[in-house]
Amino acid sequence: MKLLYFGSPEISAQLLDRLIVDGEHQICAVISNPDRPKGRSSQPLPTPVSSRALDAGLPLFRFESLKGEAGQQAFQELQAFDADLAVVFAYGSIIPKAIFEAPRLGSINLHGSLLPALRGASPVQSAILQGLTTTGWTLQRLGERMDAGDILSTVEIAVDGRETSGELFERMIPSGVQLVIDSLRRIDDLIAAARPQDEAQATYCSKLRPDDAFISWSDASEKIHNQIRGMNPAPQARTITEKGDLILLHRSALLSDEDIAALFPSVDAASRHALLPGTICVAKQSGKKRLLARTGSGFLEILELQLSGRKRMPAHDFLNGSVLADGSRFDGAPDAKQIV
Repeated sequence: MKLLYFGSPEISAQLLDRLIVDGEHQICAVISNPDRPKGRSSQPLPTPVSSRALDAGLPLFRFESLKGEAGQQAFQELQAFDADLAVVFAYGSIIPKAIFEAPRLGSINLHGSLLPALRGASPVQSAILQGLTTTGWTLQRLGERMDAGDILSTVEIAVDGRETSGELFERMIPSGVQLVIDSLRRIDDLIAAARPQDEAQATYCSKLRPDDAFISWSDASEKIHNQIRGMNPAPQARTITEKGDLILLHRSALLSDEDIAALFPSVDAASRHALLPGTICVAKQSGKKRLLARTGSGFLEILELQLSGRKRMPAHDFLNGSVLADGSRFDGAPDAKQIV
C-alpha cells in the first residue's frame, strides 16, 4: 500500500522506523510538526519523526497550519500522492476532514488506551492516575470527533502497580508498533468489520498541567501513590514544606498496617493516626532513614524526591540534608511561581 505518515515525537518515530525497515508498504510522504527551538537551543530543531524522514530520504512536509488557505494547499499537495491510507500516531495537531478522508481507505490512528475509555491527551498517565490494572492500545479510524472513531483492533497490556507512566509507556510502545504492523496486513478486512464505540462507556482525559500535580495529603494513600506514579516523568508530582520549599516526588511505596507497626514499634496505632495529613515521619531501619508521610488513610513511603532546582535522590540521602525534619509537615498553598 501507499501510505502517508503523520507523527512528531520519538514514540511516533519508532513506528515510522519499523515501517521503513519492514519495507512492506511504500511511504509516499511524512507529515510532522514544524521545526521548533528545544531546550537550550535557540535554533529550530526538527521533530524526531522529521529527522527519521530526512535520514530515509522520504518526502517531508512540515505544515505551519492545516486550516484555511494553508490547509487547502496542504490538501492539494498530499492528494497528489494518491495514497491508499494515512497512518496517524501522535501528530500533535488536528487534521481536517478533507485531509484525513483523502486517501482511498481514509486514515487510521493509534491511541494509547482501550477505547472508548480515556479519550484525550493523557491516556497512559490517566490509566495510572485512576489505578487501572489493565490498559492497552486501540487502532481506530480517524473521524471528526477526537478518539471516537470506529475500532479496528486492540491489544491489552497489564499495568504494574509500581511503574511510572514513563516506564509503562516505554513498555507499551513495542506492542503498539506491532499492532499497527499486523493490522496493516489485513486492513481491508478490519475496515469491513470496524465496530462503533459505545458512547455510554466513554471516559475522557485532558493534558496534565503542573497545577494538577500538587498532592492533597488528605487523599487516600493509594490515590497519592498513583498520582506520584502517573505524574512521572511529567509534570511531576509535587508538594510544599512548611517553609515554602517546593519538593518534587518521584517514587513512593504503599505500606500495610503491619509495615507501619514494625517501623514504629513504640508508637501505638491511635497516636499514629492522630497525626495530621502531610505530617512527616522519619524511621530508621537497617541503618537507613525512611521517609513516610501521613495521608488521609494511613501512611505512604516516599522513596525518591527532589528539592526544586537540585538533583533527585533517594529518601535516605535526602533526609541527611536539613530540608525535612521528623514531625514537620508537607503543607501550604503553592504560589504562582511554583506552578511551573
